[in-house]
Amino acid sequence: MIKIYPRLLLAALFLICFKGLSQTNYLQNASFESWSGSPESPVNWSITNENDINKSSDATEGNFSLELGLNNTLVNQTVLSTWNASSIVLEPNTNHTFSFDYKVSTEAGNNLSAYLDIVKDEGSYTIQYIHEFIPLESDGGWHTYTFDFDTDTEEDYAFELMFRANTSPASSIIVDNLKVLGDDTTTNLDRDALIALYNATDGDNWTVSWDLNADISTWAGIILNTEGRVRTLVLDSRNLTGEIPSEIGNLTELEWIDLGRNNLTGEIPEQFGNLLKLKRLNLRTNQLTGNVPSELGNLSNLEILLLNSNNLTGALPIDLGNLSSIQQMDFTLNQLSGPIPVFLGNLTSLTYLSLYGNQLTGTIPQELGNLTNLKNLVLGNNDLTGEIPSQIYNLTELLELNLFSTNITGTIPTEIGNLTKLVFLRLGDTQMSGSIPPEIGYLTQLEDLALFRSNFSGPLPQEIGNLTKLEKLRLNNNNFSGSIPSSIGNLTLLKEIGLRENNLSGSLPSEIGNLTSLENFYLSNNQISGSIPASIGNLSSIKTLWFDSNNFSGSIPPEIGNLTQLELLILNTNELTGTIPSEMGNMSSLGTADFSNNSITGGIPAEIGNLAQLRAFGCENCSLSGNIPIFSSSLSKSVVLKNNNLTFSDLDNSVINSINTTFSIQPQRNLNNEEEIELELGDEANLAVTGLSHAINQFQWRKDGTNLPNETSATFSILSSTVTDIGVYDCVITNSSVPGLTLYRNTITISINGVDGEADDDNDGVKNSNDFCPNTSIGNNVNANGCTESQLDDDKDGVDNTNDICPNTPSDEDVNAYGCSESQLSDNDDDHDGVPNDIDVCENTPIGAVVGSTGCSYQDILVPKPDDFTAKATSTSCPDTANGMLTVEFKVNQTHILAITGPNNFSANYTQQNGSTLMVTDLEPGSYTIVANSEIGRLVGAPNVEFSLNIETPEEFISGKTVIDYTAKKASIVVSGSKNYQVLVNDKTYSFQVENVDNHQLSFPLDQGANVISIETDKICQGVFNDSVVISNAILSPNPVADILKVDGLDLMTNAQLILSNLSGVTLLQEYRLIGNGTLEMNISNLSPGIYMLTIIEGDKEINLKFVKK
Repeated sequence: MIKIYPRLLLAALFLICFKGLSQTNYLQNASFESWSGSPESPVNWSITNENDINKSSDATEGNFSLELGLNNTLVNQTVLSTWNASSIVLEPNTNHTFSFDYKVSTEAGNNLSAYLDIVKDEGSYTIQYIHEFIPLESDGGWHTYTFDFDTDTEEDYAFELMFRANTSPASSIIVDNLKVLGDDTTTNLDRDALIALYNATDGDNWTVSWDLNADISTWAGIILNTEGRVRTLVLDSRNLTGEIPSEIGNLTELEWIDLGRNNLTGEIPEQFGNLLKLKRLNLRTNQLTGNVPSELGNLSNLEILLLNSNNLTGALPIDLGNLSSIQQMDFTLNQLSGPIPVFLGNLTSLTYLSLYGNQLTGTIPQELGNLTNLKNLVLGNNDLTGEIPSQIYNLTELLELNLFSTNITGTIPTEIGNLTKLVFLRLGDTQMSGSIPPEIGYLTQLEDLALFRSNFSGPLPQEIGNLTKLEKLRLNNNNFSGSIPSSIGNLTLLKEIGLRENNLSGSLPSEIGNLTSLENFYLSNNQISGSIPASIGNLSSIKTLWFDSNNFSGSIPPEIGNLTQLELLILNTNELTGTIPSEMGNMSSLGTADFSNNSITGGIPAEIGNLAQLRAFGCENCSLSGNIPIFSSSLSKSVVLKNNNLTFSDLDNSVINSINTTFSIQPQRNLNNEEEIELELGDEANLAVTGLSHAINQFQWRKDGTNLPNETSATFSILSSTVTDIGVYDCVITNSSVPGLTLYRNTITISINGVDGEADDDNDGVKNSNDFCPNTSIGNNVNANGCTESQLDDDKDGVDNTNDICPNTPSDEDVNAYGCSESQLSDNDDDHDGVPNDIDVCENTPIGAVVGSTGCSYQDILVPKPDDFTAKATSTSCPDTANGMLTVEFKVNQTHILAITGPNNFSANYTQQNGSTLMVTDLEPGSYTIVANSEIGRLVGAPNVEFSLNIETPEEFISGKTVIDYTAKKASIVVSGSKNYQVLVNDKTYSFQVENVDNHQLSFPLDQGANVISIETDKICQGVFNDSVVISNAILSPNPVADILKVDGLDLMTNAQLILSNLSGVTLLQEYRLIGNGTLEMNISNLSPGIYMLTIIEGDKEINLKFVKK
């Protein structure tokens, strides 16, 4: 047998660990704990000429051993060898020991024999280094065979055990605990692997580097076991950059490895499958690519597998179904594809499973219903279809069910009430429909109910008031109807209500005032009516209030002034009346207020002008009149007051020039009423502008839109009316103290009794109603119908007299472009070109030449060619918007005639002179055909030039989920559909310009506490993305601490990873802990006095807290 393997290099340095010497077993899977294949065979071992192979539980080391059914022929001996393992390199000139445990299952006596062969590679494995007979005991008990040998050169070695049974029936032998031991230190092998990792990941630039000359026990992130082997390797957030080396597989005593939140690239090495003692593997938040290696299925002791936030692809390997000890699996935010594997249902120890944010397809397997210990099932943001299997509702330990942003269908069944421990129910952004069943009221532990952007309908059940621990109620963008139940007042822990974009009606219950923890209330685009209850003033924690686009009526309650934490107040597009309450001057945090499209009257209270945080104030299309205050805040402000009843005296120079304030005040509603005045000839009429008090107003009267000379006072008089006074009058008013405002008086229509004032638009002496030929050029003689000779068609053949070279065409005969029928073209044709002599412009045309209707060949005249034109289409700016455009540029300086047809029977004709550019606007999406010809080409019958263009609808504005970096306090959102985005975070605006409408990630900073996020494009019709995020303010107490450490403010966490380390970066403790009610308690009485760092991690959330141990 000849087999070549890559050399496994051993450490070049030999440093003696202070813990002393301990021997290395060079054999892999030496106690037969890992098996694979069908039928199963032990990993890393080669077996030939056996009768059968069995996985025995009778073992001296670990849980399993190997039982070999032996061949009973003398020639074909059964061979167990290391040919399937990685190369084994032994130190030269050192002593080694080979040993194994065995049990002969039958008393075969001397008829059972064995040999040990040790071969080495000196170019090939053909050098038999040792051939040793093995005397076997056959009393049915366990025995150990040991053989010492020395190495002479540094080579690759292989080991073979050969068994022969001379009996019939054949015997069997059980073997276990094979070893090849050497006197080199095991820490050398671990040290080499760690140095390989250090060098491969740019260790010199880690945040905490290692002194490679020091003992590995001093290296940050390393914990050794009692034998000096590496047990824990924690290097999270250390700026590791590069690929993980294959030598990682040599850390065979490793139980915990954490390389998360670094810059690791490349594939996950398959050698991780050698770490058979591994319990926790964390590679999250890197840039790893490729498939999940199937070798991870060897890790039968693995409890936690965290591969989230990478770029992994492909399907999950079926070998992961062997992870019988697994409790947590997190593959969030990768690019995994294919269906959710059915084998996951066999991993019955699972408590946490997340496949969120991948490209998984198909249905949710019902086998997941077998995971009765599962607490978190997170499958959202995939392309999943079908309904939720009924078996899922049997998972009574569930704390979280997340199917957000999938294509699942179906309804929420009554069985939802079985999940009484649920804390998070997230079924938003799906295709689910139907109503919320009353059984939702059984979920009394629920903190987040997210059903937004789906097809749910029906009323909101009163039982929702049983969810007294609820903090987020997000039901927006559905079809819910009916009234808001008064039981919502029971939810006193609520921080967010999202009900916008539904069909809710009725009044807002006064019980809403019980929600004193509420921070964000979204109610836009419903049909809520009645007045805003005075109890709204009890919402002492409220920061954003969106009540726009409803039917609220009555006045704004003065109690709204109690909301001193309110930052955003949106009440536009309702039916509110009355005045703006002066109590709003107490709203010291108010940054934006919008009352537009209501019937609010009066002025703006002076107190509002003093709000120091105010950035935007709008009351467009209201009925404001009276004083407008000076906005004194030093912040940049926008004040929009268009379409009100404001005049110059309301907006004097001191108001308009308020510091850092931009006013939008044009236009205002017209002054006075519209009037119609009928006069007799010779009557007097007095026209006036009333209601203005400012002393320096400037007036300009107009008739039919044209200024009247010298008519520049508030009144205008007609002393003796004549026919020329008939018309429509108005007045334009300006004022130098308010330069941005122009006022208009409503129109006054003057008529004179008995005088027809009908117009003659083309001034040809024929009134419009009798003019058969409108737009006649000035100076031409016309007949009684207003037509010139050139506009007449005496023979009614469709060609006007001027262009008709064949007058008196018989009726009902078809004619060409020159008014000639076939019968009129039957005269002599001397050049036989098909054109009669009397109209043949080009005589003696060569026979066979193709000619136009004037007898000229195309070579004789200038005819259009495709290169003479450039045509392009501009897509519409938004879906359902008809504002597309076609542009045709003419490169030849002559007259062209075009016909354009398009969708929905669109048809139009155009004549373009002297190479000008044609732009056709306000077109809807679809396919258009442009038929073009030159005027000369058309006269001679030259072929047309045609273009087919398509006006497209742009991409829809699409946004993904908001991903939060809680350490950097930043948010990232993937968006598409535009090249321009504007992000508003609370009162901060961030603008982004990208090269195309494809997917782009927008990243922007967040504030401590609540963050209200909105994203919009430069196209209003694409809508607005809204979200809200809270950056928690965790508090550790007491500090310094003696025994019990407490952390409050962890409201966003339920099952977190805790890492306790000293200031040198050495990890002292790493574990997972459930967090209840946002509070964590730890007993740290066994810590030595000093300064420590506590890191709390869940998903993408991370909190770092420093404390002093007394």
